[in-house]
Amino acid sequence: MQVHGGVVTLTGTIASYPKKLAAVDAAHRVRGLRETSDFWAVGQFYRRFDQVTDEHAADLLAAGQRRKPSASR
Repeated sequence: MQVHGGVVTLTGTIASYPKKLAAVDAAHRVRGLRETSDFWAVGQFYRRFDQVTDEHAADLLAAGQRRKPSASR
């Protein structure tokens, strides 16, 4: 949880849509709440966005770094 300028941001992973709905419902019961913002994940915008292992993600990032041209000083 982060608080900045009166805005509270909750982050985490929810395993299913019904649990997500329960979390949103619980948030709406918080006294003083004015608004909620709903954001699932980047993957919601893709037709196929399969889960990968941490190792695979690290390999992809490393491969991208190797292709990146080095900055000259």
